[in-house]
Amino acid sequence: MTQSLKSVVLQAALQDELIMVIKVNRKPRTCLECGSKRVAVILYGLPNFSDDELMRKEELGKIVFGGCVITGEDPLWQCVDCRQKYDRVMSEG
Repeated sequence: MTQSLKSVVLQAALQDELIMVIKVNRKPRTCLECGSKRVAVILYGLPNFSDDELMRKEELGKIVFGGCVITGEDPLWQCVDCRQKYDRVMSEG
C-alpha cells in the first residue's frame, strides 16, 4: 500500500466472510494486493443479462457485478483476479 494513495484499511463482515476494503483517492491502476492491472468498476443492481455490450465488458474484466443489495457504503472497484475491493476516501470539508 502506498502512502501517496493515503490508504486506510477497513474491515466489514459480509456473508460470513471477512471482506477487506481499501480506501483510495482514485481507482487503482493496479491491485495493491496482487499487482493485477484488472481492477474493474462494480456494477450494483439487477443487470440486463441480454445486453451484449454489458456482458462483453464483464467478460473483459471492465466491470464486475456487485449484487442487488445496496447499502450506501458499497465499494466502487474490485480486482478481477484476487477480488480485493476498493472504495474512495471521502474528503473532509
